[in-house]
Amino acid sequence: MKYPELKRGLPSFPHRLFNTPLEQLVRFYREHIERDIKSGKLRPIDFWITARLFLISGMQTYVGICALLSADQPKPLMLQAGILNRSLLETLGNVLALCQAPKIRTRILQREAFKNAAEGLLTYQQRFGHDREWQDYLSKYREGLHVWARELGISRTYLFKPDQMRDSWPTPGRMIYGGKKRKKPPFLRGVAWLLSRRYTSITTVSNPNKPTKES
Repeated sequence: MKYPELKRGLPSFPHRLFNTPLEQLVRFYREHIERDIKSGKLRPIDFWITARLFLISGMQTYVGICALLSADQPKPLMLQAGILNRSLLETLGNVLALCQAPKIRTRILQREAFKNAAEGLLTYQQRFGHDREWQDYLSKYREGLHVWARELGISRTYLFKPDQMRDSWPTPGRMIYGGKKRKKPPFLRGVAWLLSRRYTSITTVSNPNKPTKES
């Protein structure tokens, strides 16, 4: 069976028409959120700090997508742009999940981030702990985790035993679909259906061998 030859050229669109307003909108919110956090207008503070970081992350991901699809590229990298597109959707899902319980869920996400960082330190120590050239890096890494633990009110015990931390931020699949084995409902309530179909299609395109619904 002979497959039809796909078109290589696609219709162009006025990128600047929405890119410039988008950049201005992100800059506006980034600056105003930072200002209102400092003035105390936005609470809980940790939630808004995290939301601002996701805003910056989302914009950087969008810039990466534009670079991969730019007309200046010898060839548009569609697959790689699709992977970043999925990442952008995951960022939206994380923000929506935080908004449903700002104080509690921000705390879960913070502790999950600390746990990942502490596990990273242990991995580096095991592999490079005897290398003199790594000592300064590992020392600064450890010092930073101590400061972070104090800010979050986390026991220093978890610095050396991060696997004992029970906090767990759900993967994108469990956030949308829940966990069937443990009979857990979707972490993202009410609006999961908005992301479900789009996330499934993007995941299939960017990684066709990976199941989209996690058990």
